[in-house]
Amino acid sequence: MRLPNGNVVPMIESNEQMASLMTIFNLGYLAVFGVFVLLFWHAYRKREALELNELERFDTRETMLESSLNCGIAIVSLLVLVIGGVGRAGLAGMAYMLTPIVMTLNGKIMGARRRKLKERL
Repeated sequence: MRLPNGNVVPMIESNEQMASLMTIFNLGYLAVFGVFVLLFWHAYRKREALELNELERFDTRETMLESSLNCGIAIVSLLVLVIGGVGRAGLAGMAYMLTPIVMTLNGKIMGARRRKLKERL
């Protein structure tokens, strides 16, 4: 990082710092998407009271699944840290490169299912 006085200093100086950074990031990511899972699960449990139609119920389940997949990616990254130790902190960060792959596959599968459901309705 370049300081205002022109000096360049490293932002992360050791594997331990990288591991701490990844642990904090993973736990935050897991917490955010975990809250989304719980919110949509609660909405789905209240589907009768909310008078959700079949398409809205599908969308609620799909969003819950998408958030769960994001939680899974955070767990994979945490497992890399736990199993691989601080020396694998960079690899733990690279686990998030699974996100576009997993989300694209999920979007294609669930999009096709949603189109079929919409046609049926």
